[in-house]
Amino acid sequence: MDQTMLHELATRVRTLETKLAIHELLARYGCVLDEWDWDGIRAIIHPQIVTRHDAVAPPMQGIDTFIKVLESIRPKLTAAQHFITNTQVEVHPGGDSATARAFVFAMHDTGVMNGGKLLQAGGAYRMHIVRADTPGGWQIREIEVLETWLDPRLLTEVYDTSPMAQASHSGA
Repeated sequence: MDQTMLHELATRVRTLETKLAIHELLARYGCVLDEWDWDGIRAIIHPQIVTRHDAVAPPMQGIDTFIKVLESIRPKLTAAQHFITNTQVEVHPGGDSATARAFVFAMHDTGVMNGGKLLQAGGAYRMHIVRADTPGGWQIREIEVLETWLDPRLLTEVYDTSPMAQASHSGA
């Protein structure tokens, strides 16, 4: 193999490693959400995260706000489960950032075994991912949730007292 071929092979391997790491990051994202793992969330979410969850609230910024939202809805759910599929990763030039797109199907259990409801939502994630000095080597810097559909009771029974609902009611 000549130097050009070795360089091209090394570049392809780095790109594949990056894409695999980002696939793993999205899988961890679903797990830490569903396990209400605040330390795990802090490990994979950038401290200055920007989130857009347009069907539910205006944009929000910062890991503390992100976790505050999750803490506010946690008592209303006995479980949540996010299925993240069809992930596509576009590595940006230089290899230190990427855009990830994926479909998401989420189930929210308000205690169905005790008369509660099973509330569903589906859509897509668009995430900006950046290299980070973390064990996984990457963090999510921006999350845009594009809801295709959702059970409207999520807005009234789960998010009604969350900072997301408060921000949407205040016109922020």
